[in-house]
Amino acid sequence: MDTIAPQGPSANTDRLDGFVHKLVKNVWYVCAQAREVEHAPLGRRILNTPVLLYRTNAGKVVALHDVCPHRYMPMSKGRLVGNNIRCTYHGSLFDETGKCVEIPSQDTIPPKCFLRSYPVVERKNWVWIWMGDPAKADQSLIPGENYLGFGHEDYSTIDHKYRLVKGRYGLCNENLIDDTHISFLHLGQFESGNRVHTMPEVSQEKPWIRSRWFDQHEKISPFFHMLFDVDYEIAPRALVGHFHPPATHVVWIEMYNPKAPSEKPRVLRVALAFTPATESTTHWFWAESRNFHQKDPAWDAFATDTSWAIQDQDFYAIEAIEALLQQGTELPEEVSFKADAGIMRARRVMNQIIREESGEKGMGQ
Repeated sequence: MDTIAPQGPSANTDRLDGFVHKLVKNVWYVCAQAREVEHAPLGRRILNTPVLLYRTNAGKVVALHDVCPHRYMPMSKGRLVGNNIRCTYHGSLFDETGKCVEIPSQDTIPPKCFLRSYPVVERKNWVWIWMGDPAKADQSLIPGENYLGFGHEDYSTIDHKYRLVKGRYGLCNENLIDDTHISFLHLGQFESGNRVHTMPEVSQEKPWIRSRWFDQHEKISPFFHMLFDVDYEIAPRALVGHFHPPATHVVWIEMYNPKAPSEKPRVLRVALAFTPATESTTHWFWAESRNFHQKDPAWDAFATDTSWAIQDQDFYAIEAIEALLQQGTELPEEVSFKADAGIMRARRVMNQIIREESGEKGMGQ
């Protein structure tokens, strides 16, 4: 394991508005929640590309280019005919592989009349898509559903409704990796304001970048009293985050009972996937699992409301920064702090991935 010591304040080439936020194609991205994809056309933009999703009669998920090659009508505006999709404009019919099987106005089918097909895999709650070279679409690269928190017998899972965020996916990544914003953006909810004074441990064990924060005597906020259903004022608490570049995160919070140190902690595990829609907008997928109040619909509803309150604060910050970047305003040189060790490691790894995909030599080579 490669352990990273916090660095001093610095300004470097991995700028917030720079190379690190370019889109990566040869990876698996979440394109939809499993429950979203039905036997009906669903259009979604992934990496600046319009994608059509639907299920066959047998329940298999199909992913095709969402553009009819005839006159560029979105295929998601069409209708399903069995397992095939018919363009609503001039009636061209394509099968689930993207092959054109019928043109109503003529008997012959031009060789270029087809829809590109994308590798797609359904795993528990989420559907994953590969937008790059199909020959490199190794399904073993998809993070395991048990690790994401799906399917654990001892946990209840809520798969929250997805959100389209008006911010680049790099901003979403860094929001999750960054612990110190919690003391200000979420003041009074996650904790009492002391987090900023405690540096996280940052390490890397490929492909994950790991950060961990622990306080043996954390003052539990009223918000966490409600969220974890505990009554103690001071307790050991850990916050652990794993980043799977370029766009998947697992974060879990462990709350220990100070009155019963040997008792298993109450754990809230959150899985997040940030899929670029465009260079400046991101599909935000997230689900959370807990090992307490299991199979409790009332608690599910409460957890959903409270979690959205936190996420809305994150969206506010991400979208405010993106709006500024989009204005083309002249920006000062970006400065990083000691607490940004995780973010800076993530930027270096992302730059390496981008350079390798583009055929460039990586940093330091």
